Amino acid sequence: PASSLIAVAHLRAECVRLGLRSVNVSGDRARLRGVDLPPSKRVRLERLFPGARARDNEFVVPLLGPTPEIAHEIIDLLAELFPSESPTDKPVVSAAS
Repeated sequence: PASSLIAVAHLRAECVRLGLRSVNVSGDRARLRGVDLPPSKRVRLERLFPGARARDNEFVVPLLGPTPEIAHEIIDLLAELFPSESPTDKPVVSAAS
């Protein structure tokens, strides 16, 4: 339904934000390509998602949810690994000096 389409649109927007080139789901795994994870993110990925693995320019994660919820699950995974900066997180620079 419409909620699934909105979730897929949100996932596509996250992929653009992060520079991911492809997301493939096969069975109970998702393969995301286009981002080279630094060692700290690789450790975090493996700690948060047991069974996940990362290598050059891609990472593979196990999926837990049913098929209609896969987009939401991947969005949540990306939010855990790559939190977005909100405007309140940025330092305020004063022009008066």
